[in-house]
Amino acid sequence: MIDQKFLLHGHSHFAFVGWVSLALMTLMVNYLTRSGIVTNYKKYHWVFLANTITAYGMLISFTVQGYALASITFSTLSIFVSYFFIFYYWKDLSGIKGNQHISNWFKFALVLLGISSIGPFMLAYLMANNIFIQDLYFSAIYFFFIFNITAGSYSPVLGYLCPLSNKRGTYIY
Repeated sequence: MIDQKFLLHGHSHFAFVGWVSLALMTLMVNYLTRSGIVTNYKKYHWVFLANTITAYGMLISFTVQGYALASITFSTLSIFVSYFFIFYYWKDLSGIKGNQHISNWFKFALVLLGISSIGPFMLAYLMANNIFIQDLYFSAIYFFFIFNITAGSYSPVLGYLCPLSNKRGTYIY
């Protein structure tokens, strides 16, 4: 029998890492290709593949066991995959000389993505040290949500919409 709470955790982690994050990263890399950046795009293939593997790992492990070693391992690995994406993308994005406001939205998203990882690591610290203060627990989770889901998702979308708005004479800075 599948525990509904475990299924909910598996679904939510998979939805965000396996769908939303992957879609946003793909759109961001698409911007590089449209901007004519010459780079080894195979590195993004490996980042996307690793991201997908961690997403499916979280879906299965959270659904089967909830928060336990395997699910926490896949969650941690997905954070490290995001660090690789941040590093590679920042480096490649720096090669774009025009449309700095578009690049700035993407860089802002990368910064927020990196900052958001403080939340899960703070949660891990609390759990490892048997600190069960509910306010700290929820603060760590909400810290992640605010920086990753809210700001980290909106910024790349705004960056991606900049060229579309510029064609219409409206500018997003």
